[in-house]
Amino acid sequence: NDDAKVLITTGTGKYYSNGLDLDWLRNRSAEQMTQFRRLLNDLLARILTFKLPTIAAVNGHSYAGGGLLFLVHDYRIMRKERGWFCLPEIRLQMRLPPFWNQICRFKISDKNVLRDIVFLGKRYTADEAAKCKFVDMVVPGDQLLNTAIEFGNNHLAKADLSPDILHWLKKDLFATELEYSKL
Repeated sequence: NDDAKVLITTGTGKYYSNGLDLDWLRNRSAEQMTQFRRLLNDLLARILTFKLPTIAAVNGHSYAGGGLLFLVHDYRIMRKERGWFCLPEIRLQMRLPPFWNQICRFKISDKNVLRDIVFLGKRYTADEAAKCKFVDMVVPGDQLLNTAIEFGNNHLAKADLSPDILHWLKKDLFATELEYSKL
């Protein structure tokens, strides 16, 4: 849609995104897993460098792959009453692929917070995530989508950003991280 000025994603119910279906993944061949990871990396890279400003309106839990989806957005607005952010791979005895590590390094500026997210699988409420500066706003659930739309309209759409220039600025800004998406 050429008239769009902002991309807003959200979930339904108590989940923004609860990550990947691990039971389904366990039954894939090595070749299928490689192909799946490339597709997932492509999706994450596409949102990371999307030609419009992106806002995650986080209505509930953002776990594992859902946490990465949460992080690749330009702005994150989280519901106050419900939902945790968590990358539980350590508890699942799983590694984070290189691109995912790069996303975490770039989007979570406090290295002690990053350490606890990755090494401990620490869960964060909306208020804790905002205090750690990887969530931009915390609002009541009944105001979440309207706040995201209002923020998009009042702060981002009014800036009248060039989608092509924004896309290239993001590609340049995340050039190092994007190299890892090809692994």
